[in-house]
Amino acid sequence: MRARPPVDRNLTASGARRAVREDASCTGKGHSAANLALLRRAALNLLRRDTGNKLGLRRRKLRAMLNDDYRARLLFGEPAT
Repeated sequence: MRARPPVDRNLTASGARRAVREDASCTGKGHSAANLALLRRAALNLLRRDTGNKLGLRRRKLRAMLNDDYRARLLFGEPAT
């Protein structure tokens, strides 16, 4: 029988929040939650508006995160030079 690997405390449900310091975020104060929701909706609308490729929304989000030219095309409507 194999020995089980040690449990990483940062991978548990409560540990994951501690690892990224999600609890220390101030998004629950004032209007910040509504402001972030507005930014998220705007970003998703930009991704949905892009009909130049057949990628799903998840892949388009990843592509926008990793590719500066694609992100510039989404934001400004023209290729980055």
